[in-house]
Amino acid sequence: MYETYDVLVAPHCPLDPIVLATSFQLDFAIPSFLIQERALVIGYGDSSGPLDYLADTTPFTFRDGYIGRPTPPDLGITIDENAVRAAAERGHCWRDPV
Repeated sequence: MYETYDVLVAPHCPLDPIVLATSFQLDFAIPSFLIQERALVIGYGDSSGPLDYLADTTPFTFRDGYIGRPTPPDLGITIDENAVRAAAERGHCWRDPV
């Protein structure tokens, strides 16, 4: 319906790098895509970021405000399983810090 009525799409993704990579794949497939909103900090009550669980963050490198279409297979990212395990052991603080 958005394309029929010339509506631009601006999805929001405040979550982990897997969901963000999936969002980018969807963005590249939508003709009426405008902008991808993303969170720089996830909000676990610390300085965690959505890219903390990646072995390589270069697929999410922005140049002049744009990100390139991923060229590796699948979602174009590699998850750092050790970082995920460490985060699971630490746990997350979901309380509002204010």
